[in-house]
Amino acid sequence: MNEINWLSGIPENPPDNGKMMMIDFYGKTSSPCMKLFKVTFTDSAVIDYAAKNLNCYKIEAWSDENADYRKKFNIFSVPTILFLDEEGKEIERLTQFMPPEKFLYQVERIARGEDTYLSLLKQVDENPLDLDATIKLAEKVARMELRGMERSQDLWMRVIDLAANGTYERNYGKMNYFAGIMWQSENPEQLISFLDSLPDYPFVAEGMKWVLEFYQYRKDTLAEAKYYAYGVERILQSQEKFSEIDIPKMINEYSWRMTLIGQNLNDALDKIQYAIDKLPPDEEAYWRAAIMDTEAEIHWLLGNTTKALEIIEECIKLMPDDSYYEGQKEKFAKTAGVEV
Repeated sequence: MNEINWLSGIPENPPDNGKMMMIDFYGKTSSPCMKLFKVTFTDSAVIDYAAKNLNCYKIEAWSDENADYRKKFNIFSVPTILFLDEEGKEIERLTQFMPPEKFLYQVERIARGEDTYLSLLKQVDENPLDLDATIKLAEKVARMELRGMERSQDLWMRVIDLAANGTYERNYGKMNYFAGIMWQSENPEQLISFLDSLPDYPFVAEGMKWVLEFYQYRKDTLAEAKYYAYGVERILQSQEKFSEIDIPKMINEYSWRMTLIGQNLNDALDKIQYAIDKLPPDEEAYWRAAIMDTEAEIHWLLGNTTKALEIIEECIKLMPDDSYYEGQKEKFAKTAGVEV
């Protein structure tokens, strides 16, 4: 299989060939990381662009031998794909799976210096009153270090000071600032209280997700399940603010998480069935199968293996080349004593 030409070892000084450095920090058990290798980094257009414009390196993020790299580049999650200039300065980082077209779009934007960390740093330095640039810079810094650290908090406080009272931007800044306090104090109550006081801005869902991440970090599954159920209900009450596919995807995340922690299974089943009904008729097979698989998993956990097998058969028809669904079928059948 063709893929990006990965260079060995990360040099102390970037190669003097006019190309950006791209360093992919990945995890062996991370599904988004493996999908990048399987789908994006094997795409012919991505391979061609990388050969002409990038010096590419990959590092297993959680390996003990790479601890110094994690510390040097502030790597807290995977995938994290860094882009460095000829002086070794970070230009930008990408932190999620992207299909080839979207990945190329982002890399070309980075190469042009549009809305990158480095360009925004310069923009804010030249015009400290530029609210839009300050928000964008604060968002990028928040992805470069742990929430609640001094530089990130200072930027969000600057956003609060620049924005007019009661505006969308000021509330967005306050939400991020309170998120930092949550991690500093290990107490989410201030952020939760603030989110409850807000109208249904689109960013509220993001703030709720941070609360859930906090509970996951604390391994408090009861609090997580209770708050997650509340959050989904709140989103459903304002679903007109989201795209047609966003609601099914968010419900799927909730319902699947409940299967992992064994909480709210009956509610998760009701919600996932609602999500399936809300799927656009022309929605791609990948998402339809993924959401139906969640329904099958819940039925299986509730002891309704026959229904689970029936649904997983439909998933296999939708995604015949994906071995994951065959594995699900084998798992369900094994508990029911059925041969497949």
